[in-house]
Amino acid sequence: MKKIMCYIIGIITLFLIIIIIKRFMFQEEIESISYEIKSYNKIEYPYFNNKVINKEIKNFLNNFKGEYSIQYSVYQINDLVNVFISLKKNNNYYYKSINYNIRKRELINNNEIINYDLLNDLILNKIRNKYSNTIYESILNDKFNSTYLKICEDNIFIYFGCVNTKYEVYIVLNDTIETNSEVINKKMVAFTFDDGPSIYTKDFVNTLNEYGFKATFFELGNRIKYNQGVVEYLLNNGMEVASHSYSHKNLNILGDREIDSEVNSTSIIFNEITKESIKLFRPPYGNLEKSVLDRINYPIIMWDIDSYDWLYKDEEIVYKNIINNIKDGSIVLMHDVYITSLEALKKVLPELKAMGYVVTTVSELASSKGYTLENKTKYYSFR
Repeated sequence: MKKIMCYIIGIITLFLIIIIIKRFMFQEEIESISYEIKSYNKIEYPYFNNKVINKEIKNFLNNFKGEYSIQYSVYQINDLVNVFISLKKNNNYYYKSINYNIRKRELINNNEIINYDLLNDLILNKIRNKYSNTIYESILNDKFNSTYLKICEDNIFIYFGCVNTKYEVYIVLNDTIETNSEVINKKMVAFTFDDGPSIYTKDFVNTLNEYGFKATFFELGNRIKYNQGVVEYLLNNGMEVASHSYSHKNLNILGDREIDSEVNSTSIIFNEITKESIKLFRPPYGNLEKSVLDRINYPIIMWDIDSYDWLYKDEEIVYKNIINNIKDGSIVLMHDVYITSLEALKKVLPELKAMGYVVTTVSELASSKGYTLENKTKYYSFR
């Protein structure tokens, strides 16, 4: 018996030692990367104490033989390391940008940092004002597929590799530009609005737009049906539209056929209006027993912060309920059917922006936090 106990203790001890060593190695890697970043701005032969970054650099340089000149810059902001390489060969410029999350230990795509859909017009206008029509047309046709990011303390540079010229082609975005900011570790929350569309829904959208924010609207099928223009307004302004059932019945007390009707009818109506599909579902009253959950083939979005706007109809109480409980990754429940909720939102958003939060949709928050939304699964927050 003593031998067995000693054997078990030995295994546990070995397991703990392995965990400690791995943790130490991971921490050492982060510190090494940080040291390289602080120590160098431009060097001839970039090298980091990180196999992933080194492999990306090596693969890029293997494309070039003979003589060439190279410069690169490195910048770290929170968990994001950005390495930008500019290589000149035969009077042509070639670029490589490497974005690496040192916490998750993985590479990040450019479009996870820059929201090209949101910034499309701004970027194209900058190009049009700075360069010739030929360059503008080349970049327009490329659709931002050949873009490379150089991140600095105050600016983000976008270089365009689709244009071969004797000079570098790039534009500068200042630090007020919104980005898909999980990568640079901004605080993010999802705001959700239930029970619409209503006469106030467009005002909610306009208020969100004032701060460059987005949200998810869980709407009722019987209201979508008679407010098609509002639904189109939501989508045209970058909001996410999801289902809150057809008529807000408590699904737990319905039969299977009624449950299917409440869930599917909204999806059918939404598709007829927009030619798009519903991707998320929120049950009325937040009630959903296991037997009902098994019949719903959508991710189930709940919440961790209830504004209680449905109960108090008081903008000050609603404001405090949100501000006093907000956390990175939270899902906030509100309703776009009350004027007091709208007034509370007008107070909440500027304060959240001042606190460094980005307000976005459920799907974007989930993606930014590394979640893959799965059907028949409840989500209360993304932390």
